[in-house]
Amino acid sequence: MTSAYKILFTITLRHDYYTNKACNDFVVKPTTECIQLLNQYHLIFRQAGNKVIILTPADAGKPSIEISTGIIFRFYLFCENVYFIHFTNWDQDNYNNKKFYATNQHNNFSESDRYLSIALPNYDDKVTYHQGSIIVNVQKEVNESLQENPAGTKSKPLSDKNFWKQLTDNKIQYCTTDNLIDFTQNLLPLVMLQGAKIKVEAFDNSKGEFKKMILDHTVNNLSETQRIFSILSAGRYKLTVNGDEQTIYYDADPFAKKSWGIIEIHHADDLSKEMQILDAGKLPTDKNDSTKLTPRNFIIHFRNRSVLWKYNLRLMKDSYSISDSSANKISFEKKDAAFISKEPIPLSEEPIKTFVLKKDNTALIDVLKNPAFYKLNSFEKPDPFDAQNKKTIKYLCSEMYLTI
Repeated sequence: MTSAYKILFTITLRHDYYTNKACNDFVVKPTTECIQLLNQYHLIFRQAGNKVIILTPADAGKPSIEISTGIIFRFYLFCENVYFIHFTNWDQDNYNNKKFYATNQHNNFSESDRYLSIALPNYDDKVTYHQGSIIVNVQKEVNESLQENPAGTKSKPLSDKNFWKQLTDNKIQYCTTDNLIDFTQNLLPLVMLQGAKIKVEAFDNSKGEFKKMILDHTVNNLSETQRIFSILSAGRYKLTVNGDEQTIYYDADPFAKKSWGIIEIHHADDLSKEMQILDAGKLPTDKNDSTKLTPRNFIIHFRNRSVLWKYNLRLMKDSYSISDSSANKISFEKKDAAFISKEPIPLSEEPIKTFVLKKDNTALIDVLKNPAFYKLNSFEKPDPFDAQNKKTIKYLCSEMYLTI
């Protein structure tokens, strides 16, 4: 019987900034070990725009060469867009020693979609939220913080529309900086302490936590410790040194250092059924039609950044105003020679065509263009929790200069 190639699994990169949601900002490359697996099982790797496709020769609805359980398909993500973070909902901290990490081990099956990101957290009044923070409500709908929201008695509930924007019916599991992991290419400085007690644990799929012991070692012989750690495979681990725990991603490959992130697809029977790439060794099929193949599609989805929109004028006049003809009715306030949106607005490839600059009731500019995402500055507004308006909070702001 002649084998025909079928899709084993796919990975789709999405972003709300783009009109069609297709995120083509990344090049995905298999690691050296992954290339060896692809060759071993006669698999084919393809990237088509925002989609990665892995194909397998198949007979009778299953791979022609049985794929051993326990293997990991690892890929490096290389970001090709230098402005990616500008229009992505990503905080501004320094993450030089971290990598984006996505895996089906996160077991993030939501609605009917399989996400490789960590599940979004529920709202918690004990947590401080910053402008742009993303959480979900009881119905698992996404809510985005419009401004600073402190923990404790001053915390504002999701019902307060001045502080929260509910993305009604939107249950997308967006990627956030929670998906960043400490990255290292050299474990020795962490463990080369005479007499140190060291534990290395890998993630246990069945228990959903780091419980798989890789190493339990006391450093009495430095050369022996060096030998042990030199043969440690690339991957995610919980490293404990003298009781101090740290989750790290270790990979000595030079390409890993250059990458923006790492994707791992684990082929393991102890994963939840929805996150496994095969169904009892066979290619997954439709529940109502066993002849129709339904390969697993794993999703990485980014949210577009919301910032204040600022329109600068050469000369401001009292008769000037900006109106919004949309149902949302976003309003702008005057500040010196500029109009600034009262709330953050998502940056979008698709133009908003409802903002009009008027003089009295006459339109001066029928459609105000979207400010450019690569012209981000900061703007300070009074802290809403400071009654005396003495304290300010810094917001990101996208600017445009108007000529009238």
